[in-house]
Amino acid sequence: MQPRSFIAPQRVADSMTTARPLRLWPASRGLRRYRHLPTALGGHWVDDPQLADVMVGWGLKASGARAAALAQRLQRPCWRIEDGFIRSVGLGVLGAEPFGFAVDEVGIYYDATRLSGLEQLLLQNDIAVDETKARALMARICRAGICKYNDTWRRPALPHTSRPRVLVVDQTVGDQSIALGYASAETFQTMLDCALREHPDAEVIIRTHPDVIAGKRRGYLQLRQRLPQRVTVYAEPCNPYFLLEEIDHVYVVTSQLGFEALLAGKPVTCFGLPFYAGWGLTDDRQTCSRRRALRSRERLFVAAMQYYCRYINPVTGEPCSLDDLLTVLEDHARIAQSNRGSWWCVGMRWWRRPIVRAYMMGADRLRFVPSLRHVKPSPGDQLLFWGFRQELDPQQTKMPVARLEDGFIRSVGLGSDMVAPCSLVLDRQGMYFHPHHASALEDILLNHEFSEEELARGQRIIDLLVTWGITKYNAGHNHFAPSLITRRPAILVPGQVEDDQSIIYGTIDIKTNADLLLAVRQQAPEAFVIYKPHPDVVAGNRRGQVPADVVSVTCDAVIEDINIDVLMHHVDAVHTMTSLAGFEALLRQKSVVCYGQPFYAGWGLTIDRHPHPRRNRRLSLQALVYGTLVLYARYRLPDCGLFVGPEAVIQYLSSVRQRSQVRIGRPWLVRQCKKLWGVLRAWRLFH
Repeated sequence: MQPRSFIAPQRVADSMTTARPLRLWPASRGLRRYRHLPTALGGHWVDDPQLADVMVGWGLKASGARAAALAQRLQRPCWRIEDGFIRSVGLGVLGAEPFGFAVDEVGIYYDATRLSGLEQLLLQNDIAVDETKARALMARICRAGICKYNDTWRRPALPHTSRPRVLVVDQTVGDQSIALGYASAETFQTMLDCALREHPDAEVIIRTHPDVIAGKRRGYLQLRQRLPQRVTVYAEPCNPYFLLEEIDHVYVVTSQLGFEALLAGKPVTCFGLPFYAGWGLTDDRQTCSRRRALRSRERLFVAAMQYYCRYINPVTGEPCSLDDLLTVLEDHARIAQSNRGSWWCVGMRWWRRPIVRAYMMGADRLRFVPSLRHVKPSPGDQLLFWGFRQELDPQQTKMPVARLEDGFIRSVGLGSDMVAPCSLVLDRQGMYFHPHHASALEDILLNHEFSEEELARGQRIIDLLVTWGITKYNAGHNHFAPSLITRRPAILVPGQVEDDQSIIYGTIDIKTNADLLLAVRQQAPEAFVIYKPHPDVVAGNRRGQVPADVVSVTCDAVIEDINIDVLMHHVDAVHTMTSLAGFEALLRQKSVVCYGQPFYAGWGLTIDRHPHPRRNRRLSLQALVYGTLVLYARYRLPDCGLFVGPEAVIQYLSSVRQRSQVRIGRPWLVRQCKKLWGVLRAWRLFH
């Protein structure tokens, strides 16, 4: 009979369908450190083992032995827990929180001396395997570089060669999988000698374990003897899947890198007995009498990654499938990979630096300097600025330049009040609000071929934004009397900060809020015009006040402290220079008239006073949303150590807004205290 922890397909504990969660007794205090573990197991911790349904221990360590002994005495199941094959974002030895767990009721996967739950799964003939889906999942993992630790997205710095390359994988001293896989310290030297002998014309690369590179462990192949010229010890951080792209053959003892090499389609030679050896997929120098069945790569993958392991969505903290976890990690990997390289961060204000460090996760090196004259460039270095306050001559700098700016779904509260952002954009070509220069966003919208799946995701994001009423700042209350509007059409004119870079660069003839109101009144003399000043102006943080005499002749109503999402549901159109409110109005199916050239103008969705000559493609709203909010922007949550998708930020901001409504226009002293709190909170969340 199949063990209870492997009921197929086991993505969450079988107890989740029972009347109550399982009562779990942890055999060590250390297990309680893993906050996601009880959820992954479908239960909660209890202090009294007599009340427990399941005893839980860690692998074959002392806690595992204690759990097994007590389970036998009390006639209860014992689950041995280990790190999953996709564990975390960051190394476990550096304290990264795990979200993938291997759960075994029989033994543990790395112990080849006896049967394990994973081995039992592979010996059974009745588990369901969708080979097409398995191949698709394996391809996603290899393409994104999703591995056990996901701590680096660097590509290996290996010189070009026409010779074949052989990878010899080192491991950490004391790893239990070595002795329990019928290997020893001497096996590693034997493996290296065999690799040299069996591939006399190949370049041999010794891969150092990440824990050794981090300085937390010792490896077996920390060789002191003179090595042949064709042997290279590679002890730099790099993504294993990107390294495997350069490799023709892999030699391992029991390392998980051998399993990852199988997923990548590489030939693997095993000198120990890891869980993936003995099934006809590897060249085995050890044998196991229990493993006589031949299994496909897809079946091994499904058994190990879908049946044997349980996953927690690191964003929501809820149980999830492997498919859902890959979606989360793909969003993270895409941004982290784009951050690779060495960066000089020029002129960043001190309170922004921890935020920049967080959003540049994956960079090889970040250095903060006050100005360009402090930059001492090396080959491959890049410059990073905030916004477009400094025009640069590429011939003068001779370095690639990128710029950061607030994203489109930012926060609950104002950036000028130092509220930390949940979204930024990084642009290597220009910036989305500067239409005179091509930007990365414009390049995406002009050239990206949007798939049906991408357009469907764009529509889902639109539905979430509209349903939850999420905008950029999500400030103001929700109380509005529709009876205030006495005639139609009703036009909303969102005010802007007049020294904002989007006004400086994105407008042509109308550059102030007063001029915009006069133009709107001239164009629509019979309309009911509602003016909503910019929240930063109302708060007293930025410039953009409209003279009272202009307001009196152009506006039918001025509304300050109301959430703009509420107003949009009661108007027919939005007239704007370059405000993001125009983009938000498009999502709500409102007519939008642009008096400048914002990023969302020129694609056939807006009425443009000044058509943009480069934007000659007609886009659907779903394509505009997907290109802008998924491909261009990047997102992080304060309590989450990885990049996320816009859907997670929408859910987070909606929950924060329900807990605390942000008012606009506070007294001066309250504003200053709020700014100080925003700075301290940003340092606490991101430093």
